[in-house]
Amino acid sequence: MPKPRKRRSKGKARPPPPPKPPSQTWAKRWWKRVGIALTVFGFVSGLVFGVPSILPKLSVVHASTEMRGGKAYPRFEITNEGVIDLHNVSGSCLFKSVKYARTDYNVHDNIMPHTEHPLGELDVGGAATVVCSTESMIGFQERPIAASLSITVRYRASWVTWHSEVTRNFESFDGLQTFTPEPIR
Repeated sequence: MPKPRKRRSKGKARPPPPPKPPSQTWAKRWWKRVGIALTVFGFVSGLVFGVPSILPKLSVVHASTEMRGGKAYPRFEITNEGVIDLHNVSGSCLFKSVKYARTDYNVHDNIMPHTEHPLGELDVGGAATVVCSTESMIGFQERPIAASLSITVRYRASWVTWHSEVTRNFESFDGLQTFTPEPIR
């Protein structure tokens, strides 16, 4: 036999709870959304501005050109402008093209051994010099009037095991006396 159901008391029904003022709920929702937006903005700003600032930054500039025995030795200064030390740094030169006064003799994709010059460690703000030798270059008997070369710098950042590489291209139109960065094409 089923249990008998309890009867409800015929007393007064409880009144419903008073409604919250609409401004209070609106304000809470608004501040919650503002808080979430500020959190997302802060996180994205940290990624955009924080991560690139700790990445390695190298600058390569032409320092001078030495003349020895009729041969030019351009010197390039590599500077660590980042906020971390760089390890196992090395630099190399590659003459991509050389133009001589005689128009019948020009050299392209020359041919000079792509040797790396070990530079060691580059502390923050530290600098090292790479000298591009023209002695072993084929056909460098007379003085050139223009040249194009690449400086490649290999390095390892403190927190990684692999090497990274930066290549800067330079041009000279005054017989290898001054080199300017090649324009981006």
